[in-house]
Amino acid sequence: MYKVKASWKAFLVTLIVLAFLGLGWLRYKNFLTKGQSPPGAIKVLDQLEEKGIPDLHFKDIYQNPLSIKDFKGKVLIINFWASWCEPCVQEFPSMLDLIHKMSGKVQILAISADYNKEDLLLFLKAFKAENNPYFHVVWDKDQKIAKQFGTTALPESYILDRQGKLIKKVSGAENWSSPDAISYFERLSQ
Repeated sequence: MYKVKASWKAFLVTLIVLAFLGLGWLRYKNFLTKGQSPPGAIKVLDQLEEKGIPDLHFKDIYQNPLSIKDFKGKVLIINFWASWCEPCVQEFPSMLDLIHKMSGKVQILAISADYNKEDLLLFLKAFKAENNPYFHVVWDKDQKIAKQFGTTALPESYILDRQGKLIKKVSGAENWSSPDAISYFERLSQ
């Protein structure tokens, strides 16, 4: 009888611990994929608005050098994403549709948080997004670029005007090719 009570108590303790771990994991997953900003991220955003976007230098996935200044004169969307992020995957086709409809007036700098480059390349191939002159992909293997922007949630995007000024931060997935979005980017690109 005593062994039954002890094993029952052990079972309950284990169940409670697993429930707390499960809830913690779900909250963490929602934090990563819902575009929520942790404390401190707002301070970085304020600095980006005040001081401007830093002129970052990096290489795209094809080893071509890129700089934020390369995009002056174009509206630029800096998008932090990953192929394993469900909301990122959902918004991806609309981003490609946007740059197609805008005919070069809008460019996208897609900063990938993928764990390995092979997954990233397979994803781009599946969406026929490789070698697009308006869609530039950078693999942020160590999250260095994301840290400079204070990005901790995916997807997260920063919209820069033609002069390179930060206009808007967008947290979470968007329909980038909706009629309202197209109208917004048409106005911004004039």
